[in-house]
Amino acid sequence: MSRFVYFAYGSNMLTQRLAARCPSAEVIGRAEATGVYVSYCLASSDGSAKAGLRRATGKTAWGVLFSIDLDESGVLDRFEGAPKVYQRAQIDVRPDGSGAPVSAATYLPQPGYIVENRLPYAWYRALCAGGARQHALPEGAVALLAAGQNMKMPVGSVRAVEGQRRALSALDAAGIALDQEAPVS
Repeated sequence: MSRFVYFAYGSNMLTQRLAARCPSAEVIGRAEATGVYVSYCLASSDGSAKAGLRRATGKTAWGVLFSIDLDESGVLDRFEGAPKVYQRAQIDVRPDGSGAPVSAATYLPQPGYIVENRLPYAWYRALCAGGARQHALPEGAVALLAAGQNMKMPVGSVRAVEGQRRALSALDAAGIALDQEAPVS
């Protein structure tokens, strides 16, 4: 079966989260992309911000490379809202931050979904930071994802509550608890 290489930089870095979506996902290892950085910049339909890669000269972003069955690429596209919310793109990354570049699929936020004034929910931030820790990304990359204010969950938001339920299940499967500084709101 044919496979593709995927560069995860947000919540999909947590192996259990990605495996729930794409059961064939196998960890290759950590990788660094140049000319981009990670920020919570994508407007989500649940009212919060999700992680996105932004282009910027001189910046770098760490993430995790996975090998996934090509048959599951459509499933990943649907979870990422491609092509409407994110667009799938090929970027060059350096496994473990050195060596020859490898081409990997990733998801870039569509311009119309980029926002500067939203925050992630605590459970989403925990997924991102948990995946970064799980794969031993550099401490600066972990800190970038873990630190900051969180958005309070709106009362009665079915979409946010369901996202939280799935996130907590993935974190539990990975043996990761929410940071005490980032309680679920």
